Amino acid sequence: MGKTEVKIKKKLSCGAKCLKFLLCAFNLIFLIAGIAVLAVGIYVLVAAKKVAAIFGSELLLNSSYVLMVAGAVAILMAFLGCCGAWKEIRCILITYFIALLIIFIAELVGGVLAYVYRNEGKDLAKTTMESTLKNDYGMDGKSHITEEWDAMQKDFACCGVEGNTTDAYQLWPHSSWYEAQVPPRYKVPASCCVREDNEVRNKNACQNLLPSPDQPSDVNTEGCFNKVYQSVLDNSHIIGGIGVGIAFIQIFGMVFAICLFRSLSWTN
Repeated sequence: MGKTEVKIKKKLSCGAKCLKFLLCAFNLIFLIAGIAVLAVGIYVLVAAKKVAAIFGSELLLNSSYVLMVAGAVAILMAFLGCCGAWKEIRCILITYFIALLIIFIAELVGGVLAYVYRNEGKDLAKTTMESTLKNDYGMDGKSHITEEWDAMQKDFACCGVEGNTTDAYQLWPHSSWYEAQVPPRYKVPASCCVREDNEVRNKNACQNLLPSPDQPSDVNTEGCFNKVYQSVLDNSHIIGGIGVGIAFIQIFGMVFAICLFRSLSWTN
């Protein structure tokens, strides 16, 4: 009769057991970070839909999709890493290591590209804002753009696109909205007006740029672009911090995974 081969699993050394539990612990952190990134992506998606027509839909929406995919992948990788470590399955561990390495390289490339082309994205957003203000605000069939502009100018206490004092709000008299009005025409929409307790302080003085177009007393004189852009930068620091944290977790995860992989062995 032939001999039956039996695979006997060696007991893990103390160091390998530590690696196993450390890898599980780091993947728990990775899981939490992935959920956080996914939540941020959903939040950015909801916010992007509100202002997509003003800033350019592809720029903001694609950013939210990238965050959501990154979060989902991180959650999947966390489960894969925990499974490989807890069950001590070497093929899962090496798959986990390779996948983390590919993701880490992709993150580096994506970060470099985002930094290199950051000004192009900024210029595109500004150009789109100017175009929608001049050509679309207040026009038939463009109610969503009108609503987005009004909401942004109210929320950020701003008026127009870029600049301070007269530079920002003076763009409105050159818009299709201004030309479409029956004389006497308002110089700026009501959403540009200074508010107190969420009510327009002096609508007539605001919309007619009184006491003079160069020194109006009731108009928000700062452009919206810089205010919104600064808000995006503030949020990007949070997202960037989360990204750096995930990158460090990935490095430790790769190291622990390959070390545990080397510690696992089977003999006949």
